[in-house]
Amino acid sequence: MNKTDETIIIYTDGSCVTSKKKHLVQSGGWCHYIIFNKPNQQNILVSGSQQNTTNNRMEMIAVLESFGWIMKDILKGTKIIIYSDSTYVVKGATEWMYNWQKNDFKVSKDNQTDRLNADLWRQMYQVLIRKNNIKFVWVKAHDISEYNNLVDRIAREEAEKL
Repeated sequence: MNKTDETIIIYTDGSCVTSKKKHLVQSGGWCHYIIFNKPNQQNILVSGSQQNTTNNRMEMIAVLESFGWIMKDILKGTKIIIYSDSTYVVKGATEWMYNWQKNDFKVSKDNQTDRLNADLWRQMYQVLIRKNNIKFVWVKAHDISEYNNLVDRIAREEAEKL
């Protein structure tokens, strides 16, 4: 088995809609599609939804939920590539998060206010700090990527069904 076969590909997306019926409550949906590239291993498509949320939270939850499905592979050192159309997630996970962690995910060193989504960034940090086998790649939304369009559609459907 070559290195390419050992790579796990993940497409993630989150979505939010505002329900006028429910007094402008934000309903969100998320989806991830895990492609194993291994013989006899089925790909995994999982989605979910929440109320009173934001699009950025749904984008992050899609990634974090995927980690639960592949944690053994992450710990084993298998190469993971996560495709997301969220600049917030990609730059957050690859650039911003490590500086945010220095201030315990507070807005600043002297401020005790948590950064937005600090709870999720702390979870992401716990996975990513110990492993260098996870790569994030930004993809353009609503473009030619079949799998990005798939998770986008399902995340949106999840948000709209609440």
